Amino acid sequence: MPQAASQADLAYDWELWIGRGTSPVVWTQIYGFEALPFPDQVPEDIDVTHLNSPGRTRETIPGIIPVVDWSQDKQLWNDAGDTLLETLAALTAAGSREIVQFEFNLDPAGLGLRRTYRGYVNSFNPTASVGEKGMASLGIKILDRQSTNPRTIAGVVIPSNTFLPAISGTAQVGQTLFAFEGVWANGTTGFAYQWQENISSTWTNISGATNQTLVVPGGSTVGRPLRVQVRASNSAGQSAFVNSPQTANVIS
Repeated sequence: MPQAASQADLAYDWELWIGRGTSPVVWTQIYGFEALPFPDQVPEDIDVTHLNSPGRTRETIPGIIPVVDWSQDKQLWNDAGDTLLETLAALTAAGSREIVQFEFNLDPAGLGLRRTYRGYVNSFNPTASVGEKGMASLGIKILDRQSTNPRTIAGVVIPSNTFLPAISGTAQVGQTLFAFEGVWANGTTGFAYQWQENISSTWTNISGATNQTLVVPGGSTVGRPLRVQVRASNSAGQSAFVNSPQTANVIS
């Protein structure tokens, strides 16, 4: 029988990093994905001629796995990650594509379950907005999977939360909520905030709500609890996040 594809839906809780060059020193994190599957090639239905192929994938030349196309939609963050994607996509469009390293990390807290690939950004195109979210489609080409070049920064310890973030203020339309970032260890140098609302038991980012304070919006937010996700970063680009306890349901 065919082998199952290896995939994980990462939502906002996991990480994609891009490192430039064959042995990257600087890595840039890419934010804004709602799902982030591994770009492993999906094995085909296998007939007897394929049984000796490593990983049971089709090979045009023995030992060579075909290029993998990978594409996902993401929110536009207008940050260093989006700028990097635009730069790399422009190089590809100009015929001078740059080969980079892609690291998919399913376990940011422990730096485990990581897979690193070699490939290039094929396209990065803004698309129509969904509600109030600016969106873009990202396409990359995976040339091969790297087994010996994971993202590592010697001597760096990932930020660790020792006291959860908290929210002060009243969850009422028009009132201002303030996020206390909590207490962190291991050399944090900055914090990022993302306010979320609970929609049908799923925590969803509130578009544009990335400040330490939030003026409680009305409309469909009424009747739903809120929380804030706080991400701590250090000078080496390592980061970790935790969520605050939720508020009461928003009242009008």
